[in-house]
Amino acid sequence: MGEIKKKKREGLSTDIDIEIASPTAKAVLLALLVLMILTFTVYQVYMVKGSHDHLKTQTAIMQTVSRSVTAKGFIIREEQYVNNPHTGTVVPAVSNGSKVAIDDTVARIYPTEEAARNAARIEELNESIEFYRSVSSATTGVSPNDLELYKQNAVEALIALSDAVKDNDLSRFGALSGDLRTAITKKQIACGNTVDVSEKLSELVNERSALESSLSACSSVISDVSGYYVASADGYETLTDFSGVKELTASDVEALTNSTPAVIPAGTVGKLVTKFSWYLVCNVMRKDIRDISAGDSVSVSFLHSSVGVINMYVSAINEGEQEDVVTLVLKSNKMSSAIATLRKETIKISLERYKGFVVNPKAVRTVDGVKGVYVKLGNIVKFRKIDIAYSDDSMILATCPDGESGYLKQYDEIIIEGTDLYDGKNID
Repeated sequence: MGEIKKKKREGLSTDIDIEIASPTAKAVLLALLVLMILTFTVYQVYMVKGSHDHLKTQTAIMQTVSRSVTAKGFIIREEQYVNNPHTGTVVPAVSNGSKVAIDDTVARIYPTEEAARNAARIEELNESIEFYRSVSSATTGVSPNDLELYKQNAVEALIALSDAVKDNDLSRFGALSGDLRTAITKKQIACGNTVDVSEKLSELVNERSALESSLSACSSVISDVSGYYVASADGYETLTDFSGVKELTASDVEALTNSTPAVIPAGTVGKLVTKFSWYLVCNVMRKDIRDISAGDSVSVSFLHSSVGVINMYVSAINEGEQEDVVTLVLKSNKMSSAIATLRKETIKISLERYKGFVVNPKAVRTVDGVKGVYVKLGNIVKFRKIDIAYSDDSMILATCPDGESGYLKQYDEIIIEGTDLYDGKNID
């Protein structure tokens, strides 16, 4: 590749010079030398500057966070079986979850299934006839005040249906849809649209008359107390004493959630919930409800039911055999057909709602005894104070007083990780 020659230089000691005779070898060595210099330069630039250019950050954005806990709940009501002394096919006389008074008819007993089907059809026809008659009445005598009333009724019906959908309360969907249909139809007629319902109304009335003439006699089941009627029973009605619900402990609740239903007495045609208030009991970790006390209100989501979300009152928080577990007793007076059939449920309790900046716990620093974060403003590091409203293993929710300087602001770039950071540091 090359040739080594010794040269004697005057006045100097003898050195060994290297001469590279091959042009190819000379080019290769030069390229290697350039590569070494570039590698060293890039390394130095990265060490001095690059680590700062690639700081890991997150943007501060105002958010609302709900703290919640999931549990297994058991519903307790004061309820009693409704006994049917007759034989035949049962047809409920009132809707599931409807309020009834003493001596009201809650069910009718027909001698055959065909007679029961005809009776059920008559109930459907009654609803349709009522609708068409209300439509017919809206076609006459409409004053400006009536028109405004029809418009308002349509708006209220739409809002009620929207609320039911939002709360996932499917039990009311059919009735509310009918209300909305009625309100819109009346409004359209009041605005001048002509709808002739006489032929349809006559058809329905004739069908009802034919069924009523062929309907055999039935027996009635009469309520002997007032309350809410439920057309079914599940066997859990008598497992616990309603009067002692506020004293239940963790072991009592665990026994209830693991229980099997009792045998339902023969001849039962449903039950009556005789107290307007009902309770939900569940076991939770003490630390999960540290900010909740008796008298507070919480939102409860029934995860596998159409009931949706219900606001419930914290009636009691009972100590258990285990120091870290407590029993939560929640109360409600709300009732619907879906609520009336609740029993063993998976629930999510929303305890509190916070509004603030969600911050990675790694970003939080303490400087001179003050909690805060470092943010990147252009090429300058700044320290921003924060107040911590809520924290767990994965996040911190930071709140900042309005109008006070030095606190974290919307859209600040929060530095999550970094070393040798201080207020005013230039990261160029």
